[in-house]
Amino acid sequence: MREIERRMKEFPDFIVPQHISDQYGLQAPRALYASLDQVRLAYCIGADLAAIALCRSVTERHIRFHYASDVPYAKNGNKTKLTGKDNNLIEQVEKSFPFLRKFNLCKKVKEAHAILHIDEAVEEEDIQHRDRDRGLLDDWVRVLEEMTDKAPVAAAP
Repeated sequence: MREIERRMKEFPDFIVPQHISDQYGLQAPRALYASLDQVRLAYCIGADLAAIALCRSVTERHIRFHYASDVPYAKNGNKTKLTGKDNNLIEQVEKSFPFLRKFNLCKKVKEAHAILHIDEAVEEEDIQHRDRDRGLLDDWVRVLEEMTDKAPVAAAP
C-alpha cells in the first residue's frame, strides 16, 4: 500500500491545454483523458508493462493528431510509420518541433516494442538491469507531460 501511495505522489499532474482538451470528451473511453488516466492507474499499481504500452499509444496519438498536421497521411497508420528507417513520422515531426528530439521518441517506441514483444536481447539485459522497464516508464511519463503541455493547435482527431 505504501508503494502505491509513493507512486501516486510521484506521478505528475497533467495539464492539458484548452486547445487540446476541447477536442476530446471527458468520458470518451478511448480518448486522450482516458488514456492518460489509464497510464496513471497502471503506473500507480506497478503495472509497468501496461503503462509502457499506454505511453507508446499516447505518444502515437500526440504525434499523429497534434504534431504532424503538416505531414501528408499522418493520421493513417497504414501509410505512415511512426518509426522506421526512412523518413518516419517521428523524424518528420522533429523537423518542425526540434524540442522533441531531446526525448529520443524513436528509441523509446522501439524499446517499448522490444519489451512488449519479448525480444530475447531485452530479456537477457533484464537480468542485469531489473529496473529497466521502470526507468523507461518514469522518463516517458515526464515526456508525455511536456508533449501534452506543448502540443500545438491542430485539426481534431
